[in-house]
Amino acid sequence: MTPENQSEIWQVEVGGQIYEAALGELPEWIGEGSLQPEDKIRKGNLRWIEARKVPVLVPFFNAKEKGEPLPLVQTYTDAVPIEVAPDRRRKSASAIGQSAEPVSPSPTAVAQTHSQNAPGGNACSIHPETPSFYACGSCGSLFCKSCPKSFGGEVRICPNCDSLCNPIGQVAEGNKRASIVATATNEGFGLADFSRALTYPLRFKPSLIFGALMFMLFTLGQSATAIGGIFMFVASIFCVMLANMLTFGVLANTVENFTQGRLAADFMPSFEDFSIWDDVLHPFLLSIGVYVSSFGPFILVMVIGFYLIFSSVTEQKKKFENELAQVPGTQYYRPDRTIEQSQQVKDVLEKVKQHNDRLIAQRQQVVEAADTADSPTISNPATIADDENAELEKMLQKTRTAQIESVAGTNTVSPEQHYTQML
Repeated sequence: MTPENQSEIWQVEVGGQIYEAALGELPEWIGEGSLQPEDKIRKGNLRWIEARKVPVLVPFFNAKEKGEPLPLVQTYTDAVPIEVAPDRRRKSASAIGQSAEPVSPSPTAVAQTHSQNAPGGNACSIHPETPSFYACGSCGSLFCKSCPKSFGGEVRICPNCDSLCNPIGQVAEGNKRASIVATATNEGFGLADFSRALTYPLRFKPSLIFGALMFMLFTLGQSATAIGGIFMFVASIFCVMLANMLTFGVLANTVENFTQGRLAADFMPSFEDFSIWDDVLHPFLLSIGVYVSSFGPFILVMVIGFYLIFSSVTEQKKKFENELAQVPGTQYYRPDRTIEQSQQVKDVLEKVKQHNDRLIAQRQQVVEAADTADSPTISNPATIADDENAELEKMLQKTRTAQIESVAGTNTVSPEQHYTQML
């Protein structure tokens, strides 16, 4: 009976009365005769079973029947009855919680504890002649392969308390893992753990050398695209996946070994069940997902940040250039030509008015010449009008150019140069 089991609270039904007691005190009840083999007992809210079916109590009942001294129990915890029966002797309430000096033995596997307490050693509690294969996680009973009730072919149920039964090897492995975790938790993390982590790969030198050579070859193979050709490109992609396979396999195997308590296992994964999908493609897709989920938000934030910074700098630059456009002597200076442009517009309008007046005068002369046959020949008014229109068009074009240059600056680039820069 381990110290962990002794502190478990069990309920005992005797003569219609229910009592609560720690498992470590029940052997004392057996020695006093307060607990009989046919009395009902249960752990927590599980089903009631007879006390003689609890493996940890069987040795005490056997010794009581034979009149032999009871097996030694290292620690005891007093019972706390729910209803005190007059025919049952119990310790006073002042003794509740008192116990002998606790002993801290090394952790023992659950299967080993069951084997020591069960009748017939490692035999089935129902069929003593048959070796046990399953162990109940609640009452601790051992059963052969045929005793537990089966559900779905995989789930095994204890026939005594209807709790889940697991193979003894699995129970022992889980207990060992829990013991390692508890020990590591109590010790805490320190320099010793850090040094063990650094020296862990050096404990498996063949795997370390072989794995380093494989990773080096796969890494060098990634540069095959420099040779050129579609086959070299495919080979490079395949080398990338193989390098990722090796890294992912080592990490996954190491994590699995440590979670299972196999601290002395090799970190190099086994290649016996090699599969292209499970060992190459699936880890590669997982690594892509990890990179995207890890660095994708960071890259998106960086792109948005650079865009906002660039937009702010561009806006400030334009604002600064507009301010310099009002300062004479700078390369961005654009003088205010509003007055000059207004005078040019007035000149153009004046010339248009004079042009229209001349056209009216010429038409009158043509009409008068038609009345007088012997009048001298007058120049063609249409030709004169075309010349004057061309001159006015040039003046308007110069005015538009001056207005544009007053806003955008002087254009010193020829149309051919502008077309070349656009391309």
